[in-house]
Amino acid sequence: VGETRAPHSSRMQGSDEQRTEPYQQYGEGVAQSVTQQAAESRSGAAGFAGRQGAAVRGSWGFPGWHLECSVIARETLGDQIDIHTGGIDHIPVHHINEIAQTEAVTGKPFSQFWVHNNHLKADGQKMSKSLGNIYTLQDMLDKGYTMAAFRVFALGKHYRTEGNFTWDNLEAAQNRLNNWREFAALVWQAKRTGNNFTTSFVHTEERIARSLQDDLNTPLAIADIDALTKNMLDNLVSVSDEAAAKHFVEYIQTSLGIDISAPDITDDQKQLIAAREQARETKDWAKSDELRDTLLEQGIGLRDTPSGAIWYHQA
Repeated sequence: VGETRAPHSSRMQGSDEQRTEPYQQYGEGVAQSVTQQAAESRSGAAGFAGRQGAAVRGSWGFPGWHLECSVIARETLGDQIDIHTGGIDHIPVHHINEIAQTEAVTGKPFSQFWVHNNHLKADGQKMSKSLGNIYTLQDMLDKGYTMAAFRVFALGKHYRTEGNFTWDNLEAAQNRLNNWREFAALVWQAKRTGNNFTTSFVHTEERIARSLQDDLNTPLAIADIDALTKNMLDNLVSVSDEAAAKHFVEYIQTSLGIDISAPDITDDQKQLIAAREQARETKDWAKSDELRDTLLEQGIGLRDTPSGAIWYHQA
């Protein structure tokens, strides 16, 4: 980390443990995070708070294998950093040692903010090989889910609360993502509906920003996205809303890191949709169904509305 400022470091003869008693702030650097997490989280943090409270003030510390994080952080980012993240299991041991090591050298607060995420269970239980409930990202891909869907699932809970992974929950996240992308496809299909939802897009972006600024309240941000996209799927995107709708799609990518954009379809596919519309007008239902099936084979689904057929990419 750097040259240790006396009297923060001494080694007992024949021992690998560091004496931390002279650093009187040992264990206090994440105290606020622990207290807040214990108050706001329904499980997990309270136990860690108890362990942290008993952690080694005035006694022997832990081996120096925590040093690598202090060294990397200081070498890469400097004496102080803005935000430090990690799991709640790092509170009682790893993070308090990072703080003690770094601050004993620099004499400055190590991190301005500590963000500790809670645990993710699987099928309501702690992940365990013996239970067979450890899943990898490759397992999700093999079942046909996307990484974007997993991100939607992960952001669907607040980072301070305990999560529960099930395949049903991931399926729900994939369906939510599909709905968002169906909305995104509307930007290529603006209609002259007379509707004007531009202010709704602007206000929803503002609400999402406030939610994320409020301790990363991602569940509330996602609820706002759901509400607006459902409204637009019901009412369609008007020509006057086209620019605002495109900006909203980009805003979701920027603010949540989720790409919901949908590419435009080809001119040939648009001609197939037009031909199907004509077949429906002449009540040639067999031809209409044939053209719908042709588009489905190309990964394009159709939804009939009073304003005409709306296309979307099949998941």
